[in-house]
Amino acid sequence: RWIAHGEVDVYDVLPRDTVDEVMALIEHGKCSARGAVRAGLGNKHNYDDLRMILGHATRKLEPEKR
Repeated sequence: RWIAHGEVDVYDVLPRDTVDEVMALIEHGKCSARGAVRAGLGNKHNYDDLRMILGHATRKLEPEKR
């Protein structure tokens, strides 16, 4: 929730390569649900990490949808 609200930077919590890999999948519109993202990346990231990255993605991509 702190990441989604912009209070904590996801890159301070998770490795950049992990965030970037998940963000690439989300930004290309392939999926946005945790289960779909996890499956799309071969189940190599846990749900806690994905929740943080999806919070970051929502905050980052919201202005583009307006």
